[in-house]
Amino acid sequence: MPELGKLLIEVKRDLKSDMTGNLAFEIYFRGKPSGLLTTKAKIWVMTDQRKFYLFDTDKLRSFFRENKNYLVIKNGGDGNEAKMVIINKVQITNWGFCCGIFRNGENSDLLPFFLKSI
Repeated sequence: MPELGKLLIEVKRDLKSDMTGNLAFEIYFRGKPSGLLTTKAKIWVMTDQRKFYLFDTDKLRSFFRENKNYLVIKNGGDGNEAKMVIINKVQITNWGFCCGIFRNGENSDLLPFFLKSI
């Protein structure tokens, strides 16, 4: 996407999300900040079998900080050594910092609006 210039994008696949209905955002690994907390990417993308969930990384981090007392945090990942924020996919797509794009592209017209909001 040439119009993005040098905009960094990080893409993660949540293998369990199709079964759980949730997305898991890694924030610590082996006790050290990782994943969403350390990325330099401006756009964080989570994907499942049906959709790409695009997030403005800064807004997602702010949401986590502002709501830390209400978030579900679980251990998981490789060797159960990661701490992850768990959020329902339906709920998160209702917030203004997330854009859900179907893999088949049927609603890809939403992408330019999302990119302009960053």
